[in-house]
Amino acid sequence: MRSQDVCLLSVGTVLPGQPLDIATLARRFGLGVSWEQWVEALVGTGTRYLSFDLDSGEVRQSLADLGKTAAARAVAAAGSGPDAVDLMVMGTSSPDALMPATVNLIADRLGIDGIPTYQLQSGCSGAVQALDVARQMLLAGRHRTALVIGAETVSKHVDLDVDPRRLAADQMASMVMFGDGAGAAVLSTQPGADGPVLLETFVQLAGLGRPPGHTVEWFGLRDRHGDGPGGSEDYKAIEESCRCWPPRSCKRCWTSWAGRRQTSTTCCRRSCPAG
Repeated sequence: MRSQDVCLLSVGTVLPGQPLDIATLARRFGLGVSWEQWVEALVGTGTRYLSFDLDSGEVRQSLADLGKTAAARAVAAAGSGPDAVDLMVMGTSSPDALMPATVNLIADRLGIDGIPTYQLQSGCSGAVQALDVARQMLLAGRHRTALVIGAETVSKHVDLDVDPRRLAADQMASMVMFGDGAGAAVLSTQPGADGPVLLETFVQLAGLGRPPGHTVEWFGLRDRHGDGPGGSEDYKAIEESCRCWPPRSCKRCWTSWAGRRQTSTTCCRRSCPAG
């Protein structure tokens, strides 16, 4: 390990509940075979995990719950305690609340205090953005061990009282495309740290002059009774935008797209042309 290397010490993940397939969703919402085929063709995701009970609507795990579990597993796998962490960065588009930041709730549950914590409001590329921010801050020399979290509870936007057959396709997309879960990683520049080296992260906004592909609204006390949808997604625009990106990559790169054509790539391999 060189003095300026950022090592990936460990990871931790968690998925809530049991996997739900497309047929289960179709039965729950009274949708037919044609809807199942539409989801299969559009998304291709056979299963997803939800943090609430699909029958009763009872919320079983919050974003803080999932993030804490994934983070604790990553810290344990690194062979160090929470005291070793001197930086936390989290990326999410579905925080438990606007304030307090969910990353601070997770830090409190882990017994972490007195360190900088950052929460990035971002969707698909949020975890990669969090890695990028953590890596740059580690390389600046102010910190040595960072806990990075990417977590979502997108199912909070699913309303069991709404008949999905009455929803437009751009509103139904979020309901069937996404699930809930969390992942965490421990990065370090500590001398002697052993693990894959995070050589580079690349984040680029590429949406100048184009409308957002994915919109998630926030409603305050004044406008919470409005008639507008909570969110919508132009999945065709996403498909077209992803078709030509990235120009160079390898199978070990992570590539993602978010609301306004935000593109991110992370590479841990020296020979990757994307690095």
